[in-house]
Amino acid sequence: MVQGRAALRMRGTISSDPLTTHGTANKEMKVSKSRCLSNTVASVSRRHSTPDLNAGKARTTWHRRVLTVAGLLACASLAGCRTGHAKTASAPATTASISNTQEATQFSIEKFDSVTEVKYPWGWIRWMMNSKLDPATSQTFGIVQIDPGKRNPLHKHPNCEELLYVLSGSFESVVGSRRVVLHAGDIIRIPPNVPHQGINNTNAPMRAVISYSSGVRQIVTLESTTE
Repeated sequence: MVQGRAALRMRGTISSDPLTTHGTANKEMKVSKSRCLSNTVASVSRRHSTPDLNAGKARTTWHRRVLTVAGLLACASLAGCRTGHAKTASAPATTASISNTQEATQFSIEKFDSVTEVKYPWGWIRWMMNSKLDPATSQTFGIVQIDPGKRNPLHKHPNCEELLYVLSGSFESVVGSRRVVLHAGDIIRIPPNVPHQGINNTNAPMRAVISYSSGVRQIVTLESTTE
């Protein structure tokens, strides 16, 4: 009897384990199926919701671009209107500027060959521009030549400075108490009221441009001979 009961207990124990195991397995399978279903639903939800979100973002971006382009076009239109007004307002000034330019283009021309040489014992000067030729000028301009072995008298200009640029030849320039030899391409500035003269000790003529800062060149001769 004891063995039979033990056998029954053993059988009961053996028979009860498969049921328990089967029940637990069913529960785990149900939980697993539930999780899979949840994951599937979530995945499907994401798949269906993502295009909507992307589409919404795309529409928002497109609207922003449209608004930006519209704003730029509006700004350009306003700028064009303002520019048009500015051009219209500045038209009289442009006319005035053209008028001033026309007045400024009233000039005078002197041809070298048509200008008569003013003869001196030491050479000649061709006065290309001064107030006698053009009353509107504020300069005196000429071409001077000192013949070989000659010199002009010591003199000064009370009302203007003199610029002398050597075109050809060479000569000795006396300025105040100084002496300097100038060659072709050299230039000298002589201030107002400073005594000066040119001496050509060579066997070739010296030719130079002379320019004065007044249309009326004044001269004071400091020697007995005239210029």
